[in-house]
Amino acid sequence: MNNNVLSRVFHIKYGNSEGTCFTIDVEHHQYIITAKHVVPNLQTGDYVLFYRNGQWLKTIATLIGHSEIADISVFSITAKLGGLPLVPSMDKIRYGQDLYFLGFPYGIKSEMGDVNRDFPVPLVKKAILSAIMTDGPARTMLLDGNSNPGFSGGPVIFMEDGTVNYKIAGIVSGYRYDWADTIIDGTLTPMKSRVNTGIIIAHDISHALDMIRANPLGKSLL
Repeated sequence: MNNNVLSRVFHIKYGNSEGTCFTIDVEHHQYIITAKHVVPNLQTGDYVLFYRNGQWLKTIATLIGHSEIADISVFSITAKLGGLPLVPSMDKIRYGQDLYFLGFPYGIKSEMGDVNRDFPVPLVKKAILSAIMTDGPARTMLLDGNSNPGFSGGPVIFMEDGTVNYKIAGIVSGYRYDWADTIIDGTLTPMKSRVNTGIIIAHDISHALDMIRANPLGKSLL
């Protein structure tokens, strides 16, 4: 995973909710994308906290939009973040190929000082593309992997065949869970426990691009 990807992923807090976000550049403006359930009530003028250099720093957000069909929110801030552009697109992704998703599960992070401008470096995990599901206008990817709380809002990254360039395919929403029987000392109990099925749910980056085109209020990079 190259530094251009790592430097675009951030640990954020909004109210009592923590998660992951990342930046993309569109038409020379920068936007921040996360899962809607991480910033469910975000409005322009609200504070979003970014973790940097061992502390939470407040920044005022400008809301671009909350998707009505996917677990995606887009906002901008006055500071420029991230490095060289990454293409936000699922174009030429293929079934069964390796993907990567990045974030801060349980708030775990790698502190590497000025290597990442005093921002923490996210964890990187691997999955494969199992399915692309369409439900009306919404498009969702199902990944075979093991996600954890805190990856929500992080990017799903893939490398197009025949190239060495990463693309951002989507946004991590969560994972499919199931309820399992609880057995104590060999005896089945009425209790159930929630288990991770290994099916990761992520939404198509195009839904974020639609919101950006409808309300292009990102941070100017010019």
